[in-house]
Amino acid sequence: MNFINKIQNSYSKLSPGHQIVAEYAINNTLEFVTSTISMISKKTNVSETTVLRFAYALEYESFSKMQKEVKEKELLIKENYNNNFEIKSKEDHQYRNSIHREMELLKKIEENLDYNTIDKIIKSILEANRIKIVGYRASFSIAHWLYIKLSMLRDNITLFKSFGTDNAPNELININNEDSVYIIFSFPSYFKETLRIAELAKEQNAKIIVVSDRHLSSVAQLSDISLIVDINADSENLISITTVLSVMNLITETIENTNREKYNKRFREINKFMSDSNYYLE
Repeated sequence: MNFINKIQNSYSKLSPGHQIVAEYAINNTLEFVTSTISMISKKTNVSETTVLRFAYALEYESFSKMQKEVKEKELLIKENYNNNFEIKSKEDHQYRNSIHREMELLKKIEENLDYNTIDKIIKSILEANRIKIVGYRASFSIAHWLYIKLSMLRDNITLFKSFGTDNAPNELININNEDSVYIIFSFPSYFKETLRIAELAKEQNAKIIVVSDRHLSSVAQLSDISLIVDINADSENLISITTVLSVMNLITETIENTNREKYNKRFREINKFMSDSNYYLE
């Protein structure tokens, strides 16, 4: 069992002080095994005795032997692996190809993204009274992520989970949509419900923002603003959403930066409520 596994398996049984040392060790392993007990004590704000006994809690003979074993058996192996650029297996080759493909897509997005459209989307979000987010199948994870982010930034955010159930009909029919903005994600597999909601929103004069990989999709043609994001889809069911999430993060981060003091105050209030209500694990 390696050092990290030992910490993970023992973590719940460790004292609070040892848990602080454990988190520091996992997050800063190289620094941890090359520092003195005194240095680690200052970094973690626990006593030197607590640092020393951390090794015993993980069943090492001594602190120095723990450091030596981790350096010799784990960090040295890791260093040798990182310095070896030869692709050693078919699986390694596939992993690297997948990562490089995502990196190339992100680079392409950086070069070709329509920043004027991004500005229009940000302005629409800031000015809207209500925002309604739509995305199904592979697009749902993106929609849900944006819902969580925008809900931290402002009120009146709705996520459509399924047309014809839950609150979707009321949100579409009973509320005046003229002051609403719909943000609709449409990526493979393209879902009929998405188009139906866009058509109903259009009938009620709502503003429609469509984020898709196709300029000429049926949903994009109904939009007031369309943002096209390349996903290089190899599969209609297992698409990569790295580029879409990066662009959505750009949008929410820019909104946050428009009034950081205001949003930080809101974050603190939300986090305090969640913490006081025991929603958080720790």
